[in-house]
Order: sequence, then structure tokens, then C-alpha cells
Amino acid sequence: MSENNSSFTESKNSSGEIGYEKENAKLIVSELIDLLNDERSYQDIGIATEITKTVHLLIKQGGSRRKEILAHPNLITFLIKLFNTDNDLTRLLASLFHDISIEEDGIRLLLLTGVIPIFLQTLESLNDDVINFVLTTLRNCLIGLNNEAAKEIQIHNGCMTFISLLIHRHSNKQMNFLADCLLRLAMFNTNAQIYLQTCKLFLQELVTILDETNYNKLAFGLFR
Repeated sequence: MSENNSSFTESKNSSGEIGYEKENAKLIVSELIDLLNDERSYQDIGIATEITKTVHLLIKQGGSRRKEILAHPNLITFLIKLFNTDNDLTRLLASLFHDISIEEDGIRLLLLTGVIPIFLQTLESLNDDVINFVLTTLRNCLIGLNNEAAKEIQIHNGCMTFISLLIHRHSNKQMNFLADCLLRLAMFNTNAQIYLQTCKLFLQELVTILDETNYNKLAFGLFR
């Protein structure tokens, strides 16, 4: 009997902790939304930075806190507007979006809130470390939501952006990210595959890559 009572008490305590965590998450998100309703938040990098850090912390903590963030896409819509407005903030945002993209529900949120077109529009003007974060996020989207993500990227001239970056790449690591994104685009979107197969600029660069490296996966993926 005592063992049963002990198990019941532990279960009750666990349920209570979960309930408290949910309420705590709701309260924090509610306070963040109140901040967002103040137009000064859009102009104060300090406030925007603190909001970003708080949202990122909740995402990292997972559980009900992560779910509460994902249940309020207006938070992400607000933050993406600030992307590439300040170097330090942009680095924080890139890290946040990357962590959101690790799971499928997060990828869906990124598609819903228009993060992908803004990534593609600003990609070439970012610092190298931020570019790598963004490319990893886009690759996660392609891995998690294949056709949907590929369609969204292709609609917003993803092939052209990736090719331009590939030509002006600054490292082999960046080349690998770009080549993998292009490979997955070609795999999951027919229009992207046709574009890559007929783009002389890309084909010339592909020959250079094959001459200089052992990275032949992209060529096999495009022309199989």
C-alpha cells in the first residue's frame, strides 16, 4: 500500500511540475508579446536582443516552453524583420532559427512565417559564420520537409542565390553546405533540377569543383 501511495504521490508531483512549467511558459510568452506590441521594440536593438535570447532559451529548454513559442508564430514574424539589421543580433537570430529547424514542427513554423525568402534575400550580405548557420538551417528544411521546402526555396530564386554564393565561396565547408543544398533542391524539385542542368554558369563551376575536390555527389545527383 505504501509503495502504491508513493507512486501516486510521485505521479501527482510530476503532473504538478508539468502544469507549472506550462503556466510559466505561457506567462513568459505573454510578456514577450506585450513587448512586441510596443513599437519601440522594433527600434531598440537592446530590447530586440533580449527578446531573441529569451525565445532562444525557451526553444533550447524544449518541452512545453518550446511548444509555447511555436504556438505563437507572431514572435518569429517579429524577429525575422530584424534579420540583418545588426551584426550581433543577426548572429543570435541565425542561431535561433537553426535550433528551431532541428525538428519538423519548427521547420513548418519557418515556412509559415516567411523566414526562407528573407534568408535568401540577405544571404550574400551576411558574415561567413552567419552564412553557414543559415545554410545549415535551409538544409535542415530540405531534409525535414523535402518537396515543400524545395518549392519555397526555388520560388524565391534559391538556385540563383546558391550558385552565386558557390562561385564566391570562402571555404570548403561553405562549398559543402551549398553543394548539399543544391543537391537536395535538385532531388526534390523538378524545376530546380532543370535549371541546374541548363545553367552554364553553374555547370562551369561544377567542373571546377570536380577538378579541385573529391566532391562528386552533386554531379551524380544532378545527372543520374
